[in-house]
Amino acid sequence: MILVYEEDSFVIANKPHGLPTVPLKKNPQQDTLLSRVGHLCPKVLEVIGKNEWERGALHRLDTDTSGLVVFAKTQEFYDYLLKEQAEGRFVKTYKSDTDGDTEETGISSYFRSFGEGRRKVKVEMDYRKADSPILYTTTISKKESGVYMCTITRGFRHQIRSHLSYLSCPIKGDKLYNPSVLPTSTEPLMLDCQKVSFFLPDGRVFTFDKTTSDRLQ
Repeated sequence: MILVYEEDSFVIANKPHGLPTVPLKKNPQQDTLLSRVGHLCPKVLEVIGKNEWERGALHRLDTDTSGLVVFAKTQEFYDYLLKEQAEGRFVKTYKSDTDGDTEETGISSYFRSFGEGRRKVKVEMDYRKADSPILYTTTISKKESGVYMCTITRGFRHQIRSHLSYLSCPIKGDKLYNPSVLPTSTEPLMLDCQKVSFFLPDGRVFTFDKTTSDRLQ
């Protein structure tokens, strides 16, 4: 099931592993979560996003990551939540199954792209060495040995994957950041966005948790 929740101004979809969230600019006909959601809810395709080809998608997940993605159905809601996200009031929580163990409750850093094709990002503590002077924080809550709930507000590409690897807790199935995973492995990346929370325009807090299908307003 792709759509898990819908209101007049937005819809929430559950992305499977291996499906891109939005198309590449050069390939607008690509099979993506956006195209599938747009088929079921055409209004998201009428929204003009920060990048035109991303339409109503308010955030993205890595292709290998699964979980919840919020799409705006109106331009007004898109513009509103984009601002909320920029100000750190759009919270996303991920379940991460790892090959490590840490007692850290969080990590903040900058990031720098590196490697072949700049596919990976490296944790940097000095903003002068980073791609951006913005500090990114991952809050970590230990669920059980090797399993963590990671919460972010403002997100950078591969943020949780890179942060956990830096803490010696690389995610299971992560071909980029887990040295024990072979490039030929078919094991899925064990990173799943399970909960989203944000303020609605009327001031109420909206929370959706896909593990319980609970929504609080």
